[in-house]
Amino acid sequence: MIARREVAAREPVPSGRCHKMTGMSIAESDVAAVDLTADAPWEYRAIVEQQPRPWRGTMAEALAGLVGETRPVPWPSTWEAWGMAQRNTDAAKCVPDAATLATMPQELTLADTPLQRHLLHPDDRNVIDLTQTFGLPRNGHTAYLFAKLELDHAATLRLHLGCDYWMAWWLDGRPLVDNLERGNLAGLLARATPVDVTLEAGPHVLVVRALSGNGGWAIAGEIEEIVKPAPVDVPTFAIEARRCFDVADPSQFAALTYVADDSTRGLINDQPVPLPMAGVRYEAVADISPRLLRAGTNTISRRWDEATSHGGAQVMGLRHFAASGTCHRITPRGMILGYSPQAAAIQSGPVLTDIDVDAVAINCRTNFSVATTLRIAGGEIESPRGIFHRWQVRDLKPGTAYDYSVTPHGAAAAVTAGAAATRTGQVRTLPIGQQRVSLAICADAGPLPETWGRHAAIILAKHPHAMAFVGDMVNAGRNDAAWDHDFLGPARDVLAQLPCYTVLGNHDEDSPLHPLLLQPADRDRHWSKHLGPALLIGIDGADDWTEQGPSWRWLDEVLASCDAPFVFVLNHYPAWSSGPHLRVDDQGGIVEAVCRTSRQIIVPLLQHHGVTAMFSGHDHLYERSLPPHGDRLGGGPGPGPTTCIVTGGAGAYLYERGARAGQNPHAQAYASVHHHVLLDITAEACAMRVCSIDGDILDQHQWHPRQIAAR
Repeated sequence: MIARREVAAREPVPSGRCHKMTGMSIAESDVAAVDLTADAPWEYRAIVEQQPRPWRGTMAEALAGLVGETRPVPWPSTWEAWGMAQRNTDAAKCVPDAATLATMPQELTLADTPLQRHLLHPDDRNVIDLTQTFGLPRNGHTAYLFAKLELDHAATLRLHLGCDYWMAWWLDGRPLVDNLERGNLAGLLARATPVDVTLEAGPHVLVVRALSGNGGWAIAGEIEEIVKPAPVDVPTFAIEARRCFDVADPSQFAALTYVADDSTRGLINDQPVPLPMAGVRYEAVADISPRLLRAGTNTISRRWDEATSHGGAQVMGLRHFAASGTCHRITPRGMILGYSPQAAAIQSGPVLTDIDVDAVAINCRTNFSVATTLRIAGGEIESPRGIFHRWQVRDLKPGTAYDYSVTPHGAAAAVTAGAAATRTGQVRTLPIGQQRVSLAICADAGPLPETWGRHAAIILAKHPHAMAFVGDMVNAGRNDAAWDHDFLGPARDVLAQLPCYTVLGNHDEDSPLHPLLLQPADRDRHWSKHLGPALLIGIDGADDWTEQGPSWRWLDEVLASCDAPFVFVLNHYPAWSSGPHLRVDDQGGIVEAVCRTSRQIIVPLLQHHGVTAMFSGHDHLYERSLPPHGDRLGGGPGPGPTTCIVTGGAGAYLYERGARAGQNPHAQAYASVHHHVLLDITAEACAMRVCSIDGDILDQHQWHPRQIAAR
């Protein structure tokens, strides 16, 4: 088993001396991977004007004389929550007067709407998750939370206040913080610039107006009393933390993994941890060469300076610590795992990325660089040494089911964290001349991986030939861990059996991980794929779609040469929707540029070629729209309408219908529930069913073959 425990700083280590680990070897420990830093405490030092101080066993010792003295003030243990005011209602727009905000009200009514009172208690991180009381968030729902703050003496306090996502705070009816215009960009537990207040002894009232966001709905905070202010003239300084550990023989390891809690780049023996991909954020940096270690004493270290802190050189503002402030033990995160050659494992996948009558494409990722073997159809195909592995298997029999497995070379040991020494799947090639194809379509999986995993299993049980995913596979595409945790992991069994065709969404952040994990080696950003009587086209709607530009010309040429009875385009960004991403300004113009491009440039091109439908996500709802189909490109009426469908309900927090009247006058069907689309396609007709995650039929529609001759 991999040891993944994180050790907080224990007893202070004598100044200037490294802690020594027992030089345990893999053979002695009888495990596939070991935490080399498991018994090593953290030490700290300040570097003042480029001059390092001695190492100390606690942060307080390291920062003596550089910061003020504080002591913790308990965060209120009971809060009275009043809610919920629905978004876009008069109640949600109202704010209680200052007198009400300075008391603990017995009732709270906004715009003639009485709110219900709930007693809530924060967890051990001082977090109150409002979704536990008010349900899954939809942007802009409002709740008010009131708490008493009792002081037995006059004091100057420093408050750190957070919310996911919009918030305004008051103390005794006086405003403290208001980010209702921009949102809480610092994150829930990343402390914003502190607010200092001086209060008399006695009772006080702390109030927050918390608005839900797409990512969550919670509040958090921390309070400390300033016993001694920080020195007025503080010299420039940085903080370093390190762990020292012994390794008897570095050559016994095939690879190392550096694990931390954020993207701050650590050091191994004063050498920067090498990052596999530029622009990707890593919680665990894999495949580090053991040559960075040396026989004997080794170190991992972290460094922070004022540029990476909130509110200047204040302990409380150092956001890169697991818990900032004197209310908690200050413990940075960082550990080194050493992997034996036998610990090689499949970390991601396998994923079926393409299928044909005689070929399939399969991708996977291993936990460190190693050659990997795919076993299928009685043969073996090796991939070169590396982390990412992509196979294109040819010369298979049409309409045949094949079991397959992927195994890294040397893999023998069981490992944790979702990795396995061998993974298996099954794929069925398409039959020759297939005249009937079924296809599942969905979009927007995050940030509810459990919902997405349940949804994926439901789709697999319906046995479609393939699945298309229209963007936003994860909530943060540049976060390496998100792909396994949010998308690939919850749907592992499904993706190993059902070919998945994907396009990028905005939350995928144009991640370099996307093509390596979810596309065959020969697929570009824009692609097309024949599936029986249908042509499936995937495009990146955020690309440059200037008319007559490269992307526009590519799509025009693909459509002009297509004689398939049905054509479906996948573009994450909708052209028509009742959701917030298609909001319009006072002049009726679409605010969001990518959606404006979809309506003004992409859909007219699709209409010109008689495309059956464009499927999108982005807005977390279901909606089918039939916009006018005048062919402004060809000058005539056009061969037929292109249906615009929004299917952003695979696992994201759901949106409500926009309040502006007439935002989408072409809507034919609408629902704000988690759902997926199923297409049953023959040469004569395409039938669509839209199914909720609970099995309800939300919409049904049928298309006839395209009027190809009319183009």
